[in-house]
Amino acid sequence: MYVTLITPENHHHFHRELEAIFKLRHKVFNEDLGWNLPHVEGQEFDKFDAHSLHFFVRGTDNEIIGSWRLMPTTKPYLTAEAFPELLEEIGIVSDPSVWDLSRGCIDREKIGPDKKLRREVIASLISSIYEFGIMNGIAEFLSVQNRITTIIANRALGDPVWQSQTINAGITDATCYSYAPSLERLYALRTQYRLASPILSQFQITELQAAA
Repeated sequence: MYVTLITPENHHHFHRELEAIFKLRHKVFNEDLGWNLPHVEGQEFDKFDAHSLHFFVRGTDNEIIGSWRLMPTTKPYLTAEAFPELLEEIGIVSDPSVWDLSRGCIDREKIGPDKKLRREVIASLISSIYEFGIMNGIAEFLSVQNRITTIIANRALGDPVWQSQTINAGITDATCYSYAPSLERLYALRTQYRLASPILSQFQITELQAAA
């Protein structure tokens, strides 16, 4: 299982994949969780997507079964604009070494009852994000989560280095957590889930080209 990375520089090669990601987000966050986020023709997207990175995983049928979004805090980002009260303790962050994670989701319908595969998809996405972070000098990832997703996230991301107050965000609670990518955690995920090393497909291609 490999993870593919869509960036603002290569997104024109991934129109179909982005459409599939936006459809998956609408299904998970609006249809399943009832968040009622703005959407168009069954796709959930916002102004942050244009300058974000999108990590995604394909299933055995080549369909996208999981994705996660990452954006720099040096540009407008979700946590600062949607949940500024969660950053009151540390202030609104604008730092090239701190990035904002959001919209992590998996397609439970396509994955089915296989809990092992579900955990592997989440671990693969986290590993790819950590690979990117370590290679690009990212010190912290911010992530707004509710209590349920925090249990799942901490299993893969590790223990947070900081957390905000918890607020009532309408139909759910919300807390901002900060996670620090580390080689130790990355190696642990690779070992536990027998993941490829590296798992980002673009890095695999780069290594093959360098060896040719």
